[in-house]
Amino acid sequence: MKRILGSYAEAQALLEQALREFNELGGERNIADVHVELCTLRRMMGDRATAREHGDTALLMYRRMGNRRGAAWTEVEMGVLGADQVLLEVGKLALVQGEARGARQFLEEAMARYADLGAAQVTEVRSLLAS
Repeated sequence: MKRILGSYAEAQALLEQALREFNELGGERNIADVHVELCTLRRMMGDRATAREHGDTALLMYRRMGNRRGAAWTEVEMGVLGADQVLLEVGKLALVQGEARGARQFLEEAMARYADLGAAQVTEVRSLLAS
């Protein structure tokens, strides 16, 4: 897939074309599959809001179809989408509990993920690491 090779714009164009065609032809499972792929792609591009929208859409569709495998796939992707926030919160908790070494590990991992996304949380994590 194009997103693995780093051509995000091309991958997005192909996925959006597939979504349009599946919407015209029908095939709810195929539409849900494309939404999960768009969720993954947009997450990798740093567009968390759009990624979440695609993930939410896919999850609703899979659940409506009774497709547990598709729902689980989407839930995993949505979990990855929120993993950086979990690392930040666990790091904060470790700081409050006086576990500086453990906090540093979680906060550095959160920092790396946020930096990859160009996220605003980088400033917050830097200040926590400095404390």
